[in-house]
Amino acid sequence: MRAEVVLYVAVIVLVVLVQIFQSVGTRMAVRLDKRMTPKGKKRGLKEAGKKIKNDRLKSDFNAAWNTINARLGNHERCYVYPRGQFNQSTIDTLNKNGAAVQFIWIWDMLPSYMGSAVGRVNVSGSTDVMKAISTYEYLYKLNCKK
Repeated sequence: MRAEVVLYVAVIVLVVLVQIFQSVGTRMAVRLDKRMTPKGKKRGLKEAGKKIKNDRLKSDFNAAWNTINARLGNHERCYVYPRGQFNQSTIDTLNKNGAAVQFIWIWDMLPSYMGSAVGRVNVSGSTDVMKAISTYEYLYKLNCKK
């Protein structure tokens, strides 16, 4: 009985510690991100990401693409978005500045992104490919049909 109480207390303390570390980590990431304005930092990462100026966005992506070209030779300018860190303005800015193709998680696709971005899913060595294809097809029909 006593061992169970100790176990439950240990689990509760562990959960609380994880929450504290996640909160501190998120606050530090927002505070240390040089791309965000002080006002944007108060709104958090997702909201502030919408406010990045087009010139800065263009500069950041051109610098990244130039680095890739310098190290690997000339390549098509492709971009794969991290989950939730883009909007229509971001997609349009990259298209205007030389992006050949942009990939977005299929569950984040919207009809307005069609023609500007391509939906994607993960397929790893242990993934059932047919299931991944059917998931893609289902989400495409759900999210992308006008």
